[in-house]
Amino acid sequence: MSIFDALKDMDTQYQQTNAAAAGKVPDGKYCAICKEARLLEATVTKPITLSTSWIIMEGDYKGRMLFISHRVVANETAYAYLKRFLKDLQVQASSLTQLPDVLEDFTGRMIVASVVTRKSDVRYSDVYIDKYIGKGDVEPYLKKEGQQTSGQNDDFQVIDAVDDLPFD
Repeated sequence: MSIFDALKDMDTQYQQTNAAAAGKVPDGKYCAICKEARLLEATVTKPITLSTSWIIMEGDYKGRMLFISHRVVANETAYAYLKRFLKDLQVQASSLTQLPDVLEDFTGRMIVASVVTRKSDVRYSDVYIDKYIGKGDVEPYLKKEGQQTSGQNDDFQVIDAVDDLPFD
């Protein structure tokens, strides 16, 4: 069978299929629940980072991910932002050495978040916490193992590379 014949056989199904939802989550406010928090080890170019991933809970973008991260550097401004982040989420950590012990406390925290495109580089967006809502169960928002969303390939493999994460 030629390539043309193979493409012709698939053409009807292709024409009936909608394009996969992809791209950036647009600017706006979203209710989100924390999937997980991790401390990423420092690399040559990046400091230790507290990284959190959030699942949008409702609306057109339900199930999409948001990411909020804070660099843990010896800088008063960075410390102030990190403390504010922890306070906004009502996560109790009075010292940096307690961070590894409270990572599980982030899971299930619910927020109203604002997504704002950076004016300096429209390829990137920043996510800000507007309001802490409370704590809930993240389980209903997690994709079940083997569950596919439109646009995923059967041979999709997760790459577990620290330098390949969508964080600054």
